[in-house]
This record gives sequence, structure tokens and C-alpha cells, in this order.
Amino acid sequence: MDVSPLDSCPPDVLLQILSRVDFETRLTSIPLVCKRWKGLAHSSLWRDCKICHRDYADTLKYIKVRQWLERYGNAIRTMEMSISTLGGLHQAWSGGAAILLHLTPHLQSLSIHDYEGYFLAPDSEDFAAAQRGMRPQVLACLTHLTVLRHLELDLGPFTSILSQSRETEVMCLLSGLESLTIKCFTRKPPIELSTNFAYLSRLTSLTLHCTNLNGRPHKLQNPIPHLPAIQHLSLHGILAQVPLSFGDLCYLHSLSLSGFHERQPALAFPAELSSCRCLTRVVLAEMSDRTVRQWRRLCQSLVQLPALQDLQIRDTCLGPLGLEAWEFHPKLKSLTMQKVGLMSCPAEISDLTELTHLDLSFNSIAGLQTGPYLRRLRTLYLTRNPLYYMGHLADAPSLRHLKLGYMPFMRIADVAAVLPPACRIE
Repeated sequence: MDVSPLDSCPPDVLLQILSRVDFETRLTSIPLVCKRWKGLAHSSLWRDCKICHRDYADTLKYIKVRQWLERYGNAIRTMEMSISTLGGLHQAWSGGAAILLHLTPHLQSLSIHDYEGYFLAPDSEDFAAAQRGMRPQVLACLTHLTVLRHLELDLGPFTSILSQSRETEVMCLLSGLESLTIKCFTRKPPIELSTNFAYLSRLTSLTLHCTNLNGRPHKLQNPIPHLPAIQHLSLHGILAQVPLSFGDLCYLHSLSLSGFHERQPALAFPAELSSCRCLTRVVLAEMSDRTVRQWRRLCQSLVQLPALQDLQIRDTCLGPLGLEAWEFHPKLKSLTMQKVGLMSCPAEISDLTELTHLDLSFNSIAGLQTGPYLRRLRTLYLTRNPLYYMGHLADAPSLRHLKLGYMPFMRIADVAAVLPPACRIE
């Protein structure tokens, strides 16, 4: 008689294995598990489920998945679905995927990925077939999930999020959501979603990552209306037709704004963030030199925030203004200025005595500034910089991790000679 590897598993390890099923890799082992461990393979153990798009392509495999969910679906709390919209599989939402979701009524976390339509050429046969086919309404398939708390949609250009005719109805049914992430790639703006986020009164985390393959911005009248409980907000590639209002976001802890390029006209930035007294983390990325003055006003307003600890500025063009008159919050613990065109280490950071993490990677810095900011520094990233002199690191007794990468003008031994013994060089 064959011996299963599960026979030698400790009970706690076996319980962890049985709590998650990945249909792409483990479907064939499920009957064996159920036979040998009838007591442990009870439906109440299953919590996490991952379904790959290949489970729709194979009819027999889809039947097995459906049969398994009919038996154990009531216990599933977390599900990840990967769905293809190519060719005949474009009907998946009206059939297979929607049916499987109805077999898991107690889902608390759902992640839906639809990658494979992204890179079809506009003149290809598959692209034309998808345009002629059904445009599934994703959110309309989720209205029975009354206890859903976390939803992530990562969709291709052929999948509609929701038609505006049903948006208010569906948003009301999903009013219990605490976390919502929508990532869309599309060729035909605007994206089919307007501004009914106001119905999501319990929402604590909102991410909108909308990229148009033609390079044009998406126009939402106001992507952040009154959301009283919001704590984490991330906007990428969103062009507001009215100024973004942060006045009602008094519980906001984390803010990320990115994907605003010079081709976007009259970008409206918030004049100030002084009302966000709980804001601890701000990420500003991918700005152009045409908007640098607006970004600078925004950065200067951050100095007034009492709780700010983490500031990240990445992939930007600071332009001829450089870093003159920039201000940093004196209580910053983490500062990232990655790929911003720095020619030297900013003198303004020398007074940041609380700083523990500093990332100045992908710039043109020859060395560091001396100053009290080095005393508590624990991690320092200087990847892709033409470094000449690192003697100031002798003033960083708390340094534990130094990332340098390729150094054409210095030897690792010269740097290691001035570092504390516990510091790791990468």
C-alpha cells in the first residue's frame, strides 16, 4: 500500500496544509487527503482558496473545482481567482467564475486577477473578438457576498468594472468593505466607474491604480469624496477635474500620489494637508518638471504635520529648481529620495536627528553630508551613485545595513574600514 507523505506530518503542519488549497498545483491530491484524513479534512478546516485561469480552460478540472466548492465552499474565507479573458474564455464571468463565487457566500477577502488581455495588439484577431464579446460586469457578480471586507480587482482591458446604471445599487450592497483596490489597464477612457465611493462608509483603505495604454489620464470628478474612516489612500494615474479635497480625511495615516505626467494639463493638487493630523507616511512619485512647483508646495505643507515619520519621493524630475528651499519634517524617521536627479546629498537632511532609514539610490551623489542625522541611522541605501568618499560613516555608530551596489571609484575595503563591526554591506 502506498504511503502518503502526509502520514508523517505533525498535526499542526498538516492542519496548515489542509487549510489552503491551490487548484493549479494541488487539485489531484485533494481526494487522497480526504481519504486518508477523513477526520481532519472536515469542511471547517478549509479557509484559503486559489483558482487559476487554467481551471476554466479544462472542463473536467472545472467540474472538480465546482464539486469541491459545493462541498467545502461555505468554509472558505479567502479566495484568489486568476481569470483569462482570451478567446472563448471571455464568457467565464457569465458562467464559471460567477457560479464559483456563489458557492462561497462567506468570503471575507477576494482577489481577482485578469492579466492576459493586457498585451493584445489593437489590430489582432483576439482583440477584435474580445471587443465583440460580452463585457462582464465584475462587481455585479459579488453582491451576494454580504460579509466581504477586502476586495482587490486587477483587471485587463476587456473587463468592465461596473456599468454606471447599476453602480449605486452594487455599492450599497458592498457597503461593508474595509479595503478596496482597483487596478485597471484600458484603451478607451474614461473607465466605467464614477464616484459612488461615498456609500463605502467603512472603507479604511482605498487604492485606485488606473493606467491608460494610450497614455491619456482618466477623469474622475472627485475620486476621494467624504470617506470618514479612510486611513490608507493611494492614487495612481488619476486626474481630478476638481481640486482634491483632504479636509474630511482626518484619520488618514498613509497617502500615496503617483503617475502624474507632464501631458496631463492643469493638474489640481491639494494646497495643503494641515487637516490630516494623523498622517504618518507620504509617497510622492512620477511627477514631471511642469508640476514640480505644485509638488513643492505640497511637500512644504507636510512640515506642519505632527505625526509624519516616513516621506518618500521617487521617480521624479525636480527640474532647474533643484532642492532649494525644500523643507523636511524634523521628526522624520525614514526619508527616501530615489531617482530624483540629486547631484549632492541634500544639506537639509543634516538636522534630521530622528532619522533611522535613508535611501538616496539612483542619483549622482559623490558622498554624504556630515551632521547629527548620522547618529541614529540604521539603514542607508546608496545604490547606483558615483561615490568618492564615505569617511563620514565613522559618525554612524548605529548603522546596521549599508547598500552600495556597484562602486567604480571606491573599494569595499575602504568603506568597511570606517563602519561599525555589526554593519552588513550589500
